[in-house]
Amino acid sequence: MQNPQNVFEKNIIFKNFLLFFILIFTGIFILIELKNGRYWQSDFEVYYKAALRMLNSENLYRIVEDNFYRYKYSPAAAILYTPFTILPFEFAKISYTFFLSFLIYLIIKISYKMSKIDKNYFQNNKIKIFAYSFIMLGIANNFTRELHLGQANIIILFFSLLSLYTQEKNRFLSAFFLAYSGIIKPYFILFIIYYIFQKEFKYLLYLFLSIFIISTIPFIFFNFNSFIENYLLWFNEIKIEILRERNEISFGNISIFTFFDNFFINILNLKKEISHIITLTFTGIFTYLFLLESKKRMDKNLCSFYNFSFLLSLIPLLASNGRSIYIFSFPLIFLVSLNFKEKNKLLIILYIIAISLIGLNFGDIQIISMFIKKYSLMPLGVLILLTILFYNVRKIKIIKTEGH
Repeated sequence: MQNPQNVFEKNIIFKNFLLFFILIFTGIFILIELKNGRYWQSDFEVYYKAALRMLNSENLYRIVEDNFYRYKYSPAAAILYTPFTILPFEFAKISYTFFLSFLIYLIIKISYKMSKIDKNYFQNNKIKIFAYSFIMLGIANNFTRELHLGQANIIILFFSLLSLYTQEKNRFLSAFFLAYSGIIKPYFILFIIYYIFQKEFKYLLYLFLSIFIISTIPFIFFNFNSFIENYLLWFNEIKIEILRERNEISFGNISIFTFFDNFFINILNLKKEISHIITLTFTGIFTYLFLLESKKRMDKNLCSFYNFSFLLSLIPLLASNGRSIYIFSFPLIFLVSLNFKEKNKLLIILYIIAISLIGLNFGDIQIISMFIKKYSLMPLGVLILLTILFYNVRKIKIIKTEGH
């Protein structure tokens, strides 16, 4: 007869395996980074300095001593990092790394709940662990890149999913979370278009009201003139960033535009502007068809999660100038990974290829990494997963009838 204490401890380990795995992985990652002298957290250092300056009512932008790593986000975004200033930077960056890892854990838990996976889908905990391990493989490169630099993409992803998760219970709170994700980086513009498409005008009103409220919070730390000055300086940063993006060399850009430029420009000899118009048009049509199919075939809550997963994956496709931004494809990877109830060999092969293109693009695997980078194949991985997701939606029997 098993000792009840041993049974309890075994169940605790199985039930919290994912959390233990992520925290242990993070601890090992930090130790390796420290040993190699690579635990820079350069992006987090920018946020940390901005938070300190905000607490001291100082200017946040274009500080000469910051050199290349200058703060370029909104004044309101700096508020998120003020709690970390309690600690010296060397300790703050360790706490921030674990904080990002814990957010990844919460993102997985929220995704699991919103995907409405049948409890009988996993026959035992070992299968569940195997499935989660494969999902983590798909974002391993992007996840470690986030931890290495201390970027904000995981926070934006968390706020976006939390917005969806709270939408039915409290629409204003949901809009507030989405607004804060947009205050950090304006990726939520995609969701504004989505809510217009859904005719959710009351929700949009909550969203714009939330943006106004969040934007005024820095007024606590600045007098009126400094408050206005910092926002004007931020608008100037946006202008500089847009001009820089336009001049970005294609090798540093791994968006869908760069991927299709290889075909439209190099093979068909079209102008770059024409190539981008064609790419954007096809992307828009594909997105529109997906939204129509999901709305027709799924209940509202599940439909929303599928739509959010789709739209989040468009962020790296449309705006990527670095591989870590592909962390936004995580909900898509999660959904596709848990939708192989039928053994379709072609889909499984395509899935493995897609996961490899997204998750194996890092310098330690030189041959694969350089091949992926040379032909800008990361977007192809996401496109394959989006196609599989569309196929899965098309396989769902229509649950809505005429007149409902």
